Amino acid sequence: MLGLLVVAAACTPPPPQVSGAKAPGPIAAQPSGAPAAAQGAEQAPKCDVVCGAATVVSHEIPPSETADYYTNQAVDKANATLDGMHDDLLACYAARVKAYPKAHAFLTIDIVVGPDGHVQNVETQGGALLGAVAMKCIVDRIRGGEFASPPRGGTMRLEVPLTLRRVGPDETI
Repeated sequence: MLGLLVVAAACTPPPPQVSGAKAPGPIAAQPSGAPAAAQGAEQAPKCDVVCGAATVVSHEIPPSETADYYTNQAVDKANATLDGMHDDLLACYAARVKAYPKAHAFLTIDIVVGPDGHVQNVETQGGALLGAVAMKCIVDRIRGGEFASPPRGGTMRLEVPLTLRRVGPDETI
């Protein structure tokens, strides 16, 4: 029995034949119970191939090129952009509090950033107490933001939790 264990991405082809050597016939297993004489003068050898599970032996990626690195960089840049919107988002909320002092919100904002860093889409969940005008103000401000271009092109989806609440006189931010 021939055993072959391959640790690679796929089973390897047979080695090249030496020129002038007779090529072997097709590899086939002998049917069980068939008499040897019925198979002709030359018997086909019994063969078996065993491929083990492929494993990556070495795939060196510099730390500055890993997916985690790009994700962390994108998050840091997105947070910096959102921090730059703080005063505008606060103004949207403060206008609502003037009209409805009990207004507060725990929102989730879904932002899709295009390949050029411009916002392609903004969706929100929550925020019913803010009212339509304040929600529109928040969405419009985010939609007008410019984020860092996604690494290696394409789009990037950000999910941002946002809490809008009044701060008591004895609380610090």
